[in-house]
Amino acid sequence: MIEKHVDVTIDGTGLTSENKGQTIKIGHDPQQISPTKLFETSVAACTLGTFRAILENSKIPYQTASVRSTMFLEEDRPHKIRKVALTITVCGAQATEEKLQRILKMTKNSCTIVQSIMDSIEIEESLEIKA
Repeated sequence: MIEKHVDVTIDGTGLTSENKGQTIKIGHDPQQISPTKLFETSVAACTLGTFRAILENSKIPYQTASVRSTMFLEEDRPHKIRKVALTITVCGAQATEEKLQRILKMTKNSCTIVQSIMDSIEIEESLEIKA
């Protein structure tokens, strides 16, 4: 089993975490990122990073790729996350739509974060292809 660690500290200014020399300020003030947004960012970034890795391993050239995430939470507290909808936009990919759709399916099956949460949170993925 692979073991990874993260440390979060709380002091008079709020919650912080250090990662590779960067300080992440966690909270709900304008200059902080909320724990919920960190979670959503993790799902989106892992998905896009996995998609990119599969594109590159498949030797498919592309200009850019991005992901837009929409998170759906219950209205009642504690606002449980029920669904994350991800739209990957890929520009200038030199592959058929069918091939890119297969890569999207492989992405869902290979993304560590998605695989870790998909039994409790619905993950919806779609693909937008631009020339």
